[in-house]
Amino acid sequence: MRLNQREQIYMQNIAREHPGPLADWLILVVQAQQMAGVNSTFELTDIAVPHVIQVTRPTSPVVVQAQQAHYSTKESRQASDAFLERIGYKAFPLIQRRAIRKFMDSRIDEIRESDLLPSETTCWMGKHDPDEWKNEDEDNFLWLATGKWPSGVELKKWGCKDCAMALSKAHPEAKFSAN
Repeated sequence: MRLNQREQIYMQNIAREHPGPLADWLILVVQAQQMAGVNSTFELTDIAVPHVIQVTRPTSPVVVQAQQAHYSTKESRQASDAFLERIGYKAFPLIQRRAIRKFMDSRIDEIRESDLLPSETTCWMGKHDPDEWKNEDEDNFLWLATGKWPSGVELKKWGCKDCAMALSKAHPEAKFSAN
């Protein structure tokens, strides 16, 4: 089974909210999938299962815990929606909204313009083919976003100026520099 990026983030967030041996193992599974990359496999049985030293029973019913997790997810979703509204998310074109969502849970340390020209026509921040890159009469430099994915894996994505600008609004903590 392959998890997409959204499912990986969701699984890791749930594992962090409910720590324990199973949560630790789930995080290791997601990290193994990320290390293997796209269109490759990894051996699930090679991932060590953490051992439990002491088993404790929950003092409250599982149903109550599930409801509390639902409320915390709802509250975090409301906070996320409020943040997106503050940065003018709805006014962004669809491509930039996708880039913002893709990197929403990531930590972005730096967004900077490089002196490199695109050799391919794909912006990896927004996963699209920018129209301005097709005009060979004009230089359109690549932008680089660096940081960490929620899993702790290093993030390094190249893209167009529009996606970089949208990403900088969604991550005001990131160091932003243009040449």
